[in-house]
Amino acid sequence: MTMAKVGSVAELDALTRNGELPTVVHLWASWAPMCTQTEQLATRLAKECTRVKFASVEAEEAEDIAEKYEISSVPAFVFLQGGKVVGKVIGVNAPDITAKAMALNSQAEAAAPVAVPVTLAATASKDVPLNTRLEQLVSKEPVML
Repeated sequence: MTMAKVGSVAELDALTRNGELPTVVHLWASWAPMCTQTEQLATRLAKECTRVKFASVEAEEAEDIAEKYEISSVPAFVFLQGGKVVGKVIGVNAPDITAKAMALNSQAEAAAPVAVPVTLAATASKDVPLNTRLEQLVSKEPVML
């Protein structure tokens, strides 16, 4: 997913309103060099975690968000599930941030309904040899569980 720039509690509430997907909120400040590193991490995680929303918040411009989540230093990450805080990481702790974001993504993927692609049903025809169908199925995605 992409990283949404958020400037107020109202904007963040709109982003997380329906609670269908978990949200990771990255609070940062332009004067803090560590925030550049965490911004890169957040951008990478936003691309990898397709079932998680990401919000980027300039903490000094959106003090109401920092106050709501009791953030007194940056960088900080707040992890939301259903609009409720399920975790926080204050400072630069890439392994912890990554683990929490990946866990939210895994939980969201497990809860998501599975759609059967139409192309699989079409290839299940008896006209196509079994080995060909199996090869198509195995090579369809990079990882098969």
